Order: sequence, then C-alpha cells, then structure tokens
Amino acid sequence: MPILAAVGDGEARRVGEAVRRAVHHLGYHRQRLHSPRSHAGNEEELGKVRRTAISRRRQVAAQAAFEHVARADFMMRWHDQVGQQGLFRPRRLDRILVSILALAVVVGPWVAFNLATVGSPLPATAAAKIEGGLVSVLSGHPESPWSFFMKRPWRYLVEWVKWLDTVNALLPFMIPPGLWLLWGRGGRRFLLPGAALVLHPLAMALLASFRGPGFQEGRYSIHLLPLAAAVATLPLAALTAWGKATTAPPAAPLRLSRILAAALVVAALAGLWPAATRYGWAVQNIEAMQGHLGRWVAANTPPDARLALNDVGAIGYLSRREVVDVMGLVTPAITPYRRDGELGVLRYLERACPDYLIIFPRWFPRLTAMPERFAPIYRVRLQRNTTAGAEEMVVYETVWNRANPAPRPCPEGPRASTMGGDADSSFLTPR
Repeated sequence: MPILAAVGDGEARRVGEAVRRAVHHLGYHRQRLHSPRSHAGNEEELGKVRRTAISRRRQVAAQAAFEHVARADFMMRWHDQVGQQGLFRPRRLDRILVSILALAVVVGPWVAFNLATVGSPLPATAAAKIEGGLVSVLSGHPESPWSFFMKRPWRYLVEWVKWLDTVNALLPFMIPPGLWLLWGRGGRRFLLPGAALVLHPLAMALLASFRGPGFQEGRYSIHLLPLAAAVATLPLAALTAWGKATTAPPAAPLRLSRILAAALVVAALAGLWPAATRYGWAVQNIEAMQGHLGRWVAANTPPDARLALNDVGAIGYLSRREVVDVMGLVTPAITPYRRDGELGVLRYLERACPDYLIIFPRWFPRLTAMPERFAPIYRVRLQRNTTAGAEEMVVYETVWNRANPAPRPCPEGPRASTMGGDADSSFLTPR
C-alpha cells in the first residue's frame, strides 16, 4: 500500500505486525469483516492497532493498513483525514532543492571566505587546532584504524565521564536513566537532543579531535552542561510523579526522589571548592605568564616590533604589537608550513622576519636550540602550572630584529596579523 510504504520499511513492519495480530485475534474472514454487524468490532480492533503505533504517522499508517479487512465506508473517514492533514504528501523535488538552496545561502559565504583566506572550508581557528579524526585524515594526515575507531573514541568517552564527575559526582549515574526516560516518553524525537551527551565525545574523536572533552575545565564541552543537568533531573521528576500517583503508604518513590535531589545539591556543593581552586590557579597562571609577558613586551620593545608567538591572546592584546602566530590561528598562511614541523615553521619565520620570538621551549626544541638565530633575553617560569601549555615561556631576540645595528635582511614575505593595532587583512598579502 502506498500510504503504508510512505512511513519507511521499519515502521511499515511494525504496523503490519500489529495488523496481523489484530486480524488473527478477531478470527474473522473478509466477508464477516465487511458485514454491518462487525462494524463496532472493527472500530475496537482498529483502536488497538492505532494504540500500537506510537507516532501520529504510524497511527495513520495503521488505519490505512487496516483497509483491506475493514468496511470501506468506515475507512473512508480515515482517508479524508489523511488528505486533510497532509501527513503523507510526497516530498517533492522542489522542496528538497529549496532546502539545499537555503543551506547554501546561509553556509556558502562562510565556506567561501574560509577557502579564500585559509584554503580550507573550516576557519583558521579550527583548522589550526585539529589533531585527528576524519577532517585530519582528509587533510592528508592518515592514522591507524585502531587509533581512529577505538583508542581515541574510548579515551574521549572516559575523559567526558570524568569531567562530568568533577562537575557533579552524580551526573554520570543520573544521565543514563534520564536518556531512557526521554526515549520512553517521546521516542526518537525526544531522545535526539539528549543523545548529544553521548555523541559529543565520540564526534569529537571521530570527526575533528583536539585534546579532549575535559581539556581546560571542559573548554569545548561546557556548553552541554545545562543539557546534562536537565537530563539528570528527569529521574527525579519521574519518581515524584510516581510517588504522587501511588496510594500505598509510605510513598517510597517520593522519598527517594527527595533523597536524590538532596544528593545532587550536596554533590554540586562538594565540587565548588575544588572547582574554585582550579579556577584560581588558572587565572594566576595566565596572569603570571602571558599577562606579565604582554606588559613586559609593551614596556621593553619598540611600538612597531613584530612578535612571533605560540600563544597570541593575552600577549598580543596587552602588548599592542603585530604578531605572527606560529600555531596558525590568526596567521593562516603558516598552516601549510606547519605540516613539515619545526623546520616548516622556521622557513615561514625566515619570510616573516619577526623581531622577537616568544614561545614555549618545550614545544619547539629545535628552534630554541639555534642561539645564532634566536637569543634568549627574558623568561617566565610558573611554580605551579595547571593551565599553560608548558611551565616556562621564553622571549628570544631574532637575527631580523630591526632594533639591532645590523639586522639580517628580510626577504619579501608575508606580513604579520595586526593584534592590537588597526584591524586589517595585511596578513593575507605579501609585503
């Protein structure tokens, strides 16, 4: 039947099985089903089939499937409803094309801008950070199937659960029953938004991985925290409703709901002090390292000095100097060079000719082992590092420093981005 087929194979099988059971239960032949005396029985059995189909589309499909065993005048009412409600109008090609066109209008300019400026459909801030997954593989960085499908997804999933535990120790235990309740109450339509809590770490690992879900206090996961809290409280609502509905004293579900609610509050309060401590040290780390270096650069370098940095945020903002981002977030032209590691970064620096290089030595051991090109002049070391990429950051004076009496000549190369000066696109064009 066309109407039954419109719901798809899976739903059609469910509805068909419900119809088969109903007809078998009745024990009627077609002739008896078409008799006037069976009209009331038909309607009753059809009600059973409709209740078997949860969704509105399945209900209408069940009614249509019953057509071959029920009275024609009885089923004509359902045909009229189908026509009026338009539940099974075929998705016409023009509607599909309109949807594609709308998506292209919204996303197209963003993708075009990224391709023109970065050479990638993703923005520079994403392309520079991706360390694995499908996007990395498509960019020419293969990895083993074991790491791609098993090792990293499992590691990210474990890290996600641990991060939820640091927020509230009960969240990892309350979310699974909450998702089960969503499925039971609304099926796929209700479950899909909540499923982000499970799909998030897996999508990070398989599509575009960078560090992990718990990196820097859940920097790339914290947007899901309200959803996690909402799903985790669903079991409390279910127990409360059950406790109010039962008449048998004492209402154990209601008491259990109150106990769990109190436990959630206690667990949240218990995590506040460790979280505040971690936050305090994170602020201290950034202020003592990047913040301090930004102010030092502003006070000890010429206003037109060009900096090459691996951490552009606070240093670039506080120093008000031009920067070359050796990681590629705000200097996307360096991205192709970074594929060759430190030697590629060195080739780009030889074209950009920064006056100062400010980096973590642990990240660039080969560059920092070239004193003839990069001479250390100032360093900051953290006594307790909880947030920074390394415990020490060093300022190096380069051989191209224009403040020196005889700097090494700089060939024509790409200009730096403008951090703190007038914003422009100078980093996209050669000087």
